[in-house]
Amino acid sequence: FMKLKTDWKQYIQNIRIKEIEIIEPILFKNRIDKGLEIGAGNGFQSSILKKHINKLYCTELNKERLIKKDIEGITYKILDAELIDRNFSSKYFNFIYSSNLFEHLPNPHLAIDGTKEILSDNGIIIHIIPSPFSVILRIMLWYPNIILSILEKLLTIKSKDISVKNKTTDTATMMGNNMKLEKSSTPKIIRLLIPTPHGVSKSIFSEIGDMRKILWKNRFEKSGFEIIKIVKGPIYSGYGIGLSRAKEFLDKAGLTSEYIYIMKKAKI
Repeated sequence: FMKLKTDWKQYIQNIRIKEIEIIEPILFKNRIDKGLEIGAGNGFQSSILKKHINKLYCTELNKERLIKKDIEGITYKILDAELIDRNFSSKYFNFIYSSNLFEHLPNPHLAIDGTKEILSDNGIIIHIIPSPFSVILRIMLWYPNIILSILEKLLTIKSKDISVKNKTTDTATMMGNNMKLEKSSTPKIIRLLIPTPHGVSKSIFSEIGDMRKILWKNRFEKSGFEIIKIVKGPIYSGYGIGLSRAKEFLDKAGLTSEYIYIMKKAKI
């Protein structure tokens, strides 16, 4: 049967590939000795980053999500990003990376300070964080996404295409992206009418402000980082809905779904 939305796993992987493609020409002119990815999800990006790094640590809090691959030079660890400095020596890494992690942390300053402690004096650090526009886009496409999902389910039932063999379940979706927070007590009907926050924000509307570029820039600088560059990331819907026709227009309008913060330690 015809899928109305793209395959979710492939959709996410395409976004992650584009993120690496954006930072590659900026950063990887020489091989990196020791690197770290925190909040690595299933480890997909670590497998790409490894070609630029001699020794890479791939870390994630959700042990059900991280898929350990047999890739030489990658060490997989289950650990808390807010306690990252307790797991590695001071100034150990030349490169630290995260994508769509910090919005899920109740105390992001702990992870920011921790990464500064374990980053070498000449090291580079990159954090990719969703933008306010990504939240607005999720609100705008919430009901279209529900309608498309219902139609897909009806078409699937009609074609009798339901099978355990072909069914893919994302354990991260099952467990939620915000593992350190208690499960929401909001009634299901309310959660159906209004989208819940992607991160740890109190509501989907307060999340718009929580994703502001100036807010994260100030947080990083307060913790002793110098911003080298802030780059726009790819534009995406967050629901597996393609935006191919709108992407060029949105990009020209200066919009993006995420910002890539490229930093180093500030000189004292």
